[in-house]
Amino acid sequence: MKVEDFYDMNCEKGSLIISVCITEDNRTIPFSVKINLYKLTGCKPELVASQQTDCNGQLVFKGLDYGYYRVVEVVNKQQIKPKYIPWNEFEINSDNLWHNIEIINTRVHQECKDEHTESNKCIYNELGTIKVHSILGKCLREPIEGLEVELFRLECCELKEAGCKVTNEKGVAEFQRIPFGKYVIVQKINKCYFTTPCYIKSQLVVLDKDNKKVNVVVVNSIKQI
Repeated sequence: MKVEDFYDMNCEKGSLIISVCITEDNRTIPFSVKINLYKLTGCKPELVASQQTDCNGQLVFKGLDYGYYRVVEVVNKQQIKPKYIPWNEFEINSDNLWHNIEIINTRVHQECKDEHTESNKCIYNELGTIKVHSILGKCLREPIEGLEVELFRLECCELKEAGCKVTNEKGVAEFQRIPFGKYVIVQKINKCYFTTPCYIKSQLVVLDKDNKKVNVVVVNSIKQI
């Protein structure tokens, strides 16, 4: 199947539920803080919403379009260290219409920062493989040849280009010997014909000692005329 062939998908909206707390004096209490929500469209994140959590540390974003998003808690990172569970990036698609993210804040100590830095150095020296499969339709599952796939590495809440491949006759673009870390996959499409692609399991992938080989299926659908 070539890029010129087509199909269709329905559009829906998604939601994000955020719970924020801070640990102080061996207690965990709700934390009222400003949250920025970004949509990742290519290389430059787009700020789509900015709200304050309530007195219970709760916040809900509704009506989110399909796509990949990033949550950023607005704090002084030299004083407070947020931990996002499971992490601060997520994707809205037909299989994932709502997400829950918990943010646990702690006071920063110098020894913690040093330990975190050394840990990142060790992880970065390890290598893995990311294989992207581009297909047409969930049921049809025909491979699409000639699609450009870009890979971006997430570092300090910034996207850095890590590679670019074109799918072969089997619809596969493979990135080998990639350092461990978090990556965002962006498959380029002709938006005049195709709807936003659906990434299974996710547009965000994590390479680590337990996930040295990651496979992502990108389902493409054709706009209904």
